[in-house]
Amino acid sequence: MKPFEVEVKREVRSAEISVTFAEVFDVAPALPRPLKSKFHLEFITAEGLVRESELIAPLDVDAEGEGEPLVADTDTRQARQLASNTLYMRKAKEYALVHEELADWYDSFLSKVRILQMIVSGVISMILALKVPDADNPVAIVTVFIGIVKSWVDIADYENLCSKHRTAAGGFEELHEDTQAFIAGLEENAADIAKTPASAAAPPPDQPTHGSSADVEKSRKKRALQ
Repeated sequence: MKPFEVEVKREVRSAEISVTFAEVFDVAPALPRPLKSKFHLEFITAEGLVRESELIAPLDVDAEGEGEPLVADTDTRQARQLASNTLYMRKAKEYALVHEELADWYDSFLSKVRILQMIVSGVISMILALKVPDADNPVAIVTVFIGIVKSWVDIADYENLCSKHRTAAGGFEELHEDTQAFIAGLEENAADIAKTPASAAAPPPDQPTHGSSADVEKSRKKRALQ
């Protein structure tokens, strides 16, 4: 593949990663702010957004340290591309972890509500079957309480939120793996470019060495004298 074709392919793949990240992010459910997670997050927090801008577009100021910040245009296109996709990879991984964590929390909460409802329903059924005296009011209160909890879970749409967080976690995890593979290719390509082939420094051993123009001129004069 020609260098130009490789460059075009790399640009297209980088743009695809950016678009895919935006698509997964747009359909994912909102995250609570400030983020509270058991994981150490660096790139999807408020501080992470500042770090992102500094990595992609480093800032500089004038010699006196005053004036508006200026973009330091010292990195190559490939270096900026590598930094940008590295951020997408790390953000995708952190989003995957947080969405998976929230999906697990909703799943655990729904399981507890179901277990509680099953236990209470069983106890009420036993009380009614045994005809325990003066149990009508407590049974009614507990039944209303369970109904309220169940209605609250349905109104909050926890099952749907659990499913959406699980889907978002899968989307971000897949994006993380794809971006990781793309970055590995970028780094490998950069390493190949940095290497100078040893054969380029000198001609192959079996290649004849051509004489200089002075040697050719001497040969012509010698033939003329003869």
